[in-house]
Amino acid sequence: MKFILTKNVRLVKLNMSGNKFGERGARYCAIAINVVVVVVVVVVVVVVVVVVVVVVVVVVAVRAVVVVVVLLLLVVIVVVVVVVVLKSEFIPLRTGNW
Repeated sequence: MKFILTKNVRLVKLNMSGNKFGERGARYCAIAINVVVVVVVVVVVVVVVVVVVVVVVVVVAVRAVVVVVVLLLLVVIVVVVVVVVLKSEFIPLRTGNW
C-alpha cells in the first residue's frame, strides 16, 4: 500500500500543471485514489462471492452443465476485471486534465 501511495503521489505530481497543489495536494489525491481502488476491489470481491454462492446453489439444485460453464465464465471475467483494475491502479490521470 505504501508503494502504491508513493507511486500515485509521483504520478499525481507529474500530471499536475505546474504542480500547483504541491506535495500535500498530491499526497491527498493519491490517498483518495487508493481509497477508490480498495473500495472497488472490495465491492468486486463481495459481488463475486455472492454470485458464486448463488450459482453453486443453482448447480446443486439443477446439476446442469450449462450452469457450470457460466460459473467458469463469470470467474474468468471477474479475474480479468480485478487484474485490469489493480494493474491500472484506477488512475484516470493519463491526459493530465482535471
